[in-house]
Amino acid sequence: LLNPYTIAGFLGGFMLFSVITGIIFIIVSNGATLLIREARNQITQDELIMDGESLPNYQSIIVTAAKYSQKWMLLPVVFTCFAPFLVGSTLGVAGTIGFLMASLFFSFCIVTIFLITGVVLESAKNRYEAHENGSIANPALVLAGNFGHVLKDAVAPIIMPLMKITMLISIVFWPLVLVMKTLLRI
Repeated sequence: LLNPYTIAGFLGGFMLFSVITGIIFIIVSNGATLLIREARNQITQDELIMDGESLPNYQSIIVTAAKYSQKWMLLPVVFTCFAPFLVGSTLGVAGTIGFLMASLFFSFCIVTIFLITGVVLESAKNRYEAHENGSIANPALVLAGNFGHVLKDAVAPIIMPLMKITMLISIVFWPLVLVMKTLLRI
């Protein structure tokens, strides 16, 4: 822990999943806005949808969501895939160990906090609505419930597979990084 490369790796591991979490929040927010816009367009084009006399074009919304997610979710995956190579080639073994330890610890903490917070926020909204006999909840509770939904169902489940990819790439491709580093010095 006294090695400066290990400390730099720790900082890189903490930073990686902070940045990825922020990117995921932005992607989910923009995707939700895009889907709301699509739904509003359908409602303005066919007002019978709101009366239940006409069905919305579900396929259009599904295609929009799929295209958006396939396009923008590559960014966190690229960050996750190239970070171990960057850390391994610049900081060496000690830096990579620090990077992996911090990544594992921080991603686990983030996922745990997001899951618990998401469940608590969503439960608070549901509990208020149940207590008030089905009345519409306070707007703050609706916002909290929606934010809890994003934490619990979008951000937390995305972070753990990305963490596994980081670990897998670091372990499997580490000999390649060492060979490349040795060849570049000669």
